[in-house]
Amino acid sequence: MKATYPAAKARRLPRNTKSIPWLGATLLLLFGCVAFVQSQTPVEGTWNVNNGNWSAAGSWTGGIIPGLNTGPTLGVDDIANLRRNFSANSTVTIDAGVPGTNVVLGSLIAGDTSGGQSLTINGGTITFDTSGANSVLTMEDGGGNLTINSNIVINETLDITVNDVSNGQGIVLG
Repeated sequence: MKATYPAAKARRLPRNTKSIPWLGATLLLLFGCVAFVQSQTPVEGTWNVNNGNWSAAGSWTGGIIPGLNTGPTLGVDDIANLRRNFSANSTVTIDAGVPGTNVVLGSLIAGDTSGGQSLTINGGTITFDTSGANSVLTMEDGGGNLTINSNIVINETLDITVNDVSNGQGIVLG
């Protein structure tokens, strides 16, 4: 004996109700994009020359340039590590190659690992901004002064630390 099943009936939407087939796909796309942006890892760049322009890939190890207010994080939480063995007093210039000449960072760490050279950051603007914690400006190692002759914008609380007790030098914000 062969079993028979009744034919499936098409369901109708109640009157005054409209189907919106594109709504589910739109919401999925929207929330998927938000999750993608929020999950991006900040950029961490390490300076590798004595003097140079911020926007020059050759000035950064592996060409990884932090703080370019582009990409998914817009520089928020980016880390610029300007600690190295400087062979002379050195200058980093925030140049026209940086969009809007505005570097956006969560942390800026600077210092001369050899203990004696000063570092100056000139030009443009440094904006300190994080997605939650405090922003950080740190001078480390025994060295000369860290002088920042750039405009500074602070969007989060900025913790300033000088871990250089060897010679009484510090950070100069000019």
